[in-house]
Amino acid sequence: MKITSLTDPNRIREFLLTDRFFADYAQGDLDPAHFQFTQWFGAEEDERLRALVMLYHDLTPPIFFATGEARGIDLLLDRVIQHPRLSLSIREEHLPVIEKFYRTAPVPMLKMALLPEEFRATDQTSLRGGRRTTQQSPLAKNEIASRSALAMTRLNVSHMPLLEELYSHGGGDAFRQRSLEQGVFYGLFESERLVSVAGTHIVSGSERIAALGNVMTHPNYRGQGLATIATSAVCKELLDRGIEMIGLSVSRSNDAAVRVYEKIGFKRHVPFYEGTAVRKDDHEFAKE
Repeated sequence: MKITSLTDPNRIREFLLTDRFFADYAQGDLDPAHFQFTQWFGAEEDERLRALVMLYHDLTPPIFFATGEARGIDLLLDRVIQHPRLSLSIREEHLPVIEKFYRTAPVPMLKMALLPEEFRATDQTSLRGGRRTTQQSPLAKNEIASRSALAMTRLNVSHMPLLEELYSHGGGDAFRQRSLEQGVFYGLFESERLVSVAGTHIVSGSERIAALGNVMTHPNYRGQGLATIATSAVCKELLDRGIEMIGLSVSRSNDAAVRVYEKIGFKRHVPFYEGTAVRKDDHEFAKE
């Protein structure tokens, strides 16, 4: 195998599409808005790419993405990727290769994806209809009344302070103002208070792909389907704009979030790992 530096988005895209559900974020990074922050390396054999890795440098530590044959990823980690710290996005079967070179703290994650023909729109009206029974409890009636009083708004930079306040309760780990400027965000308001939001990490019109994220409901407003409503609004706009696949990454232990996404039409696809990796020093290599 030989190592090559990849700079042609067309060649990169061709390889990523062989693993499209796992490579959703990476394909989105081919968009010019993100491509400037990336480095791509490949392992070739018989003039064919066998493995590919990407470094995304606009975050600290840089994101490390890998797909393809394990032996090619091994070669790239040995010869090219020697950063002291990385933020991982790797398939389960590649973890042993990573752990030859890095100490890791892997977090089990799941890739889900929504295709246009599978979308099931959900709004306040449809949720109310879905909750009706012949004998509604007072609690159910109160929840319906609460949802009816909420206003849906497409968010912009003027809402930044409200988003920061909501995310202070435990969400939006990768949220930045640029996410709001370049992405699609919808929020539900009770009076002037933002109580639930859904948004994106990546929106690429050129690649016709988007990555959903930054979904959060205030702790006092959970259990009413608000995240489902906000997420549906984001997905509807993206699909109306011609996006052909919406991907997302979710913790495998977050059953509530997975159910929200499945209500809208997302399907489960690839189990994988995220997490931080720290390069082993020469002493650790010598002991192995």
